Amino acid sequence: MIGGPRAALPDELEAAGLLANEVFYPDGRVSMPSAFPALFSASNLRNLRVVVDNGAPVAFAGCMVGAVSVNGASIPTVSIGSVCTRESHRGMGLAGRVVGDAFDEARRQGAVLALVSGGRSLYRRMGCIDAGLYRSIRVDRAAALPRLDVSVREWAPTDEMALHALHHAEAVRHVRDPRAMALSLRTGLLFCKPGRTWVVSIGGETRAYLCVTEAGRVVETAGSRVAILGALPALFETTGAESLTIDTYAGDTEWESAAAAFRLPMTDAGFHGTVKIIDRAGFFRAIEPWIVERLGDSERESFSVECSGAVTFRCRRESITIDDDGDLAALVFGSIERPAPPRGKGELAIILRRLFPMPLPCYGLDYV
Repeated sequence: MIGGPRAALPDELEAAGLLANEVFYPDGRVSMPSAFPALFSASNLRNLRVVVDNGAPVAFAGCMVGAVSVNGASIPTVSIGSVCTRESHRGMGLAGRVVGDAFDEARRQGAVLALVSGGRSLYRRMGCIDAGLYRSIRVDRAAALPRLDVSVREWAPTDEMALHALHHAEAVRHVRDPRAMALSLRTGLLFCKPGRTWVVSIGGETRAYLCVTEAGRVVETAGSRVAILGALPALFETTGAESLTIDTYAGDTEWESAAAAFRLPMTDAGFHGTVKIIDRAGFFRAIEPWIVERLGDSERESFSVECSGAVTFRCRRESITIDDDGDLAALVFGSIERPAPPRGKGELAIILRRLFPMPLPCYGLDYV
């Protein structure tokens, strides 16, 4: 008999992990609970959403509820991943039910934004789109890079607090505690593939780090971007790599400036998944610090956001209303998938261009 969706019970934790393994890595290359220890943990049972049949999980969605910080605005966020259905139970709409339940549970915990690690049609039918604007910077071994007296080595457990402090200092980041970061680093996996984290030091002081997949993709950086570039020649020698591709968000001025200064090719990219604002009123309350810092006194007095189902932006006698989830995400975060909806005319258009798109951090170590 099918039951749920609901939170996994303590005696269903192992079975949920086995289901994820069965669907994603039937060859046993990767253990999902080992790759995502914080997700598949007893302390996170509330966020492991399951549909069961005769007491066994047959559909699953894993969630981590936290926040992203964007220039001081803390946005309560749920990251959703590992969504799967046992082959024998597909075609019954169970994946949609369990993801919808994940959204509901996240809202109960105060999340206003959802980041979903995938772009399948199911997520798009539920209003998610590839939102957020990103850059990919390619660095070849032959590139003319800064000559700095830096050292680079693979991370060690004694580096955990220093690396966390560098991440915490980033203007656009996932909010994470030191324990969660340490768990992610110790898996030795990035996006379910083997990866290595490298520490960059100057004069014995840790200045930066970079997380690199075996395919040469740098999925997370923190600290001095110039120090990282200065360390790459030694890293190329150590690893034998011929090139690296660095992921960053659009608006990371230090990375974009460094790419321009050293003539490194930079291309536009999208998110490694899909995005949806799941609580519209709560979202615009969360980004109030972002709005306040970008508008003058007279603009703040004349501008308002109303969320009564649809979202209406007003400035004096001008207004625009957006009800589609995808259009709203495209306006707020930008999107390579669809253009942002019209911003109106006159002063309202100027205000909205000043406010949006706002950046979103790369997944990095927070991928689920």
